[in-house]
Amino acid sequence: MSSKKLKIMIVEDEKSVRESHTWFFEDLGNEVIFGEVPFSCDVWKGYSCTRNAPCADVLIIDHHLPGMKGLEFLADLKTKGCKRPFSNVLLISGDTTSIDMDKAKEIGVTVVQKPMEIEFLEAWLKNIKRPDDRQLNSIYLKSNKSDPN
Repeated sequence: MSSKKLKIMIVEDEKSVRESHTWFFEDLGNEVIFGEVPFSCDVWKGYSCTRNAPCADVLIIDHHLPGMKGLEFLADLKTKGCKRPFSNVLLISGDTTSIDMDKAKEIGVTVVQKPMEIEFLEAWLKNIKRPDDRQLNSIYLKSNKSDPN
């Protein structure tokens, strides 16, 4: 992993999981944005992505979100032009099926069962793809910051 900090987006509706992941990644020196749903994301709203750069280096998303499965959202991101490398996406779940695993593999995301081991997260972060000259867009997540729009 590069010495530059990562911008990590955590989408998780379970507060204790969201907070523990936030603390872990911030302790490693990363910037973390988090929330229950990515309500300012164009794709979450049903549109194609209009941003010219990713909103974050990394997306860690729960499979069971209010209103949509995480895997469905990831498939929408893929087809609607999300700029983030899908190798930088981690789908977390307590109950993924073999069908879910196959879909995740098609999209190119990593799936891990809850609870996650800290050692797994550290190893996974070492493989994150990030251009040195990256430019990231802002995004606001429900329960993290208020949407300026």
